Amino acid sequence: MPHPFVRRFCNRALRTTTSVLSTPIAACFALGLMLTECLMWLLPDADATSVAHAASTNITHLAIDPLFVLPASAFVDLGNTWLWVPLTLILLGGLERKLGPGRAFLIAFGSHVIATLISEGMLLMQIAWHAQPRTEVNILDVGPSYVILAAMAACLILGSWKLRLAAVLSGGIVIPGLLVGINSFDMSAVGHLSALILGTVFALGYTQRGRLWIASHRRPLPRPALVVLRKPATV
Repeated sequence: MPHPFVRRFCNRALRTTTSVLSTPIAACFALGLMLTECLMWLLPDADATSVAHAASTNITHLAIDPLFVLPASAFVDLGNTWLWVPLTLILLGGLERKLGPGRAFLIAFGSHVIATLISEGMLLMQIAWHAQPRTEVNILDVGPSYVILAAMAACLILGSWKLRLAAVLSGGIVIPGLLVGINSFDMSAVGHLSALILGTVFALGYTQRGRLWIASHRRPLPRPALVVLRKPATV
């Protein structure tokens, strides 16, 4: 007979593994973050910085290869992966258990894409108005924070009380530092605020009131006119 401590440890490990495997989007994203962090750790500093710049969603890369940098930038982070991985498993995983993989993916990664376009579009306008130097078109803009913040906001709307408590506690830790510079329309702060708003809006669409509101404002498609063909009269 195994020791009770060993039996409890094995049972807890089995439950944790089952819980992680039941959320494939969160598990794959967390695994991708860890693998990318290991790769960046093995590379020299100059090469790691080059990899980060290659995945950056700056204005130059968005104009040249948006289909690569928009997903790739979410997996690259410089030094904060230890924070994002548990938040991914807790918040994105909790949202995935609530809504399913497809809807959780739409909320989290859809918000990531739109928030990136909003923040970089704001920076482009600032460059056009000479509020920022032209060199900012090649700024380093990577990290999973938009994904996590969108999932965090959605958990506050749709989650259980435990998930909402986790979202409040984690938000109190990470959000204040991410919104520094919002008064001066800092590009990064605008992107993080946009991710929070988008996650909230998308999540509201999956509430009962949100579904009723969408149904009430949905216009029915016009029915095609019926053409009746009649045989010509025979004499």
